[in-house]
Amino acid sequence: MSEPAKNPLEPLEPFFEEIRRIVREEIGALKGELNGQDRSHPPTLLTVQELAEALKVKKSWIYDLTRKKKNSIPHLRVGRYPRFELSKVLSWLEAQKKS
Repeated sequence: MSEPAKNPLEPLEPFFEEIRRIVREEIGALKGELNGQDRSHPPTLLTVQELAEALKVKKSWIYDLTRKKKNSIPHLRVGRYPRFELSKVLSWLEAQKKS
């Protein structure tokens, strides 16, 4: 009598298990994000160039707004370089339109 056929994908099972683990982690992270609880991923920070391109303005305008003492554009400094969270900048711009 012949042996039962082996599963040809059996050698790949550790790979598939790793994929399953990664997918479970990502789904869990997404659920946390949707509930406002995600602390695992730092916010994406934009450079002056990237922010200027996103807002379609000159870099000099962005730099000027970072130097203002009162009501400056929301930013943080990484060393001497300003960095921006797009969501905070957009909220700030919205508030500027109202005032």
